Amino acid sequence: MDAHLNESPAHIDCAPGCSFCCYYHVLVTPAEAFALAEFIENSEVATRDAIKTRVIATAERVAPLSQSEYMQTNIPCAFLENGRCAVYPLRPAACRGFHSRDVGVCKRAFENPRSAEPQAVDSHRQRVLVRHTGAFFKANSHAGCEVAAYEMHGAVASALVDPEAFSRWRRGATTFPSVRDRTPIVQR
Repeated sequence: MDAHLNESPAHIDCAPGCSFCCYYHVLVTPAEAFALAEFIENSEVATRDAIKTRVIATAERVAPLSQSEYMQTNIPCAFLENGRCAVYPLRPAACRGFHSRDVGVCKRAFENPRSAEPQAVDSHRQRVLVRHTGAFFKANSHAGCEVAAYEMHGAVASALVDPEAFSRWRRGATTFPSVRDRTPIVQR
């Protein structure tokens, strides 16, 4: 996905240390949640414990919010450390594919989470994200796994503490039943 995203000649304003988008509502697949949980578990003890604490606390904080309520807040991502992503190599497709051609729009959206100002995006990168996620969902469906998107913090917290989650995902059942913010993906 990264290679295809980087084929675009369009300039984007995203740069290391820019973290306006790290306060957005993010949906992940169960596979992404499991990969993030494994990454956390394999981290150094101090890092692992700090991230787990933040993920669980953020999951508890956002659990009662609807998607639209969450989108109107500025709750920081649990993986945000000093303006940088602590899990950058394994960031979800939603984060990989998000980009901006105008950091001013991002700043204004951060300052006013209820803003409806459209984001200036690159159509090539949008197509790559849509194709990638579509192929990923199709592969999960063919494998018999659950095809859904979950609020990231709740899904990762569940993946960290629920030993049965992976087997539910593999048999196509609801992977993280405790996470209310779930969007089933219908395959065509």
